[in-house]
Amino acid sequence: MPMFSKVITDFWREQMFASAAIGANGDFAVTVNPDLKQDSGVMILEIADGATIATLAPALAAKIGLQSADAPTAAGFRKLLTDAEIALNGADFLFYFTEAAKSELLAENNDSRVRRLTAEDAELFAAFESATPEQDLDDAYVELDHEIVYGSFDSGALVCAASSYTWAAGDYTREKDSAISDFGVVTVPEHRGKGHARAAVRALARHAYAAGLEPQYRCQLDNAASVALAGKSGLTLFGNWDRIAD
Repeated sequence: MPMFSKVITDFWREQMFASAAIGANGDFAVTVNPDLKQDSGVMILEIADGATIATLAPALAAKIGLQSADAPTAAGFRKLLTDAEIALNGADFLFYFTEAAKSELLAENNDSRVRRLTAEDAELFAAFESATPEQDLDDAYVELDHEIVYGSFDSGALVCAASSYTWAAGDYTREKDSAISDFGVVTVPEHRGKGHARAAVRALARHAYAAGLEPQYRCQLDNAASVALAGKSGLTLFGNWDRIAD
């Protein structure tokens, strides 16, 4: 696996392994985590190197009939969830900068089209939202009041925005401090393919690193355009992450 920051590997180790092991079957392992919220009590992480780890709340482990030393396969575990009528949300890809990509990123300056957005840009941001399909805005979850927000401009108009907020496995565990900064980005349709999203993502990432945070880029598995943007932005696939349906 590529070399990722210790912040990333420690974060996911705490999420998935800071708990009691039930068992392992080849490259699949199951743990029980009492810190999981009961209404969001299952997470599955498939790491890009092939290993898969599932963790679930104790009550849900009992509900699906998992006992100590049980070691189902990954497919078997998913069947247990299905049989117990526990639906998953649908996996997201997780992308991060490797240590080498981070060094390259930090050596660059921001694209001249990009700057940080503040509350004073509310009118510009409203015009940007009006020009962007509502579904795209919902999928990207880009908000002007997020912790860090950057925009890319064309002839004075805001045509792309990227924002981030501090993330703790999507708040699926009880509140814990996190150094993961979860990104969203969206571009007005007629301005796509011109490098605005890549420039905004990389500027946002530089700011996140300066703030002591680790950039995280998530997208659904079938979002080919977003997957392509991750690669163009210098990010590397870490794995995919699923959880109980919202």
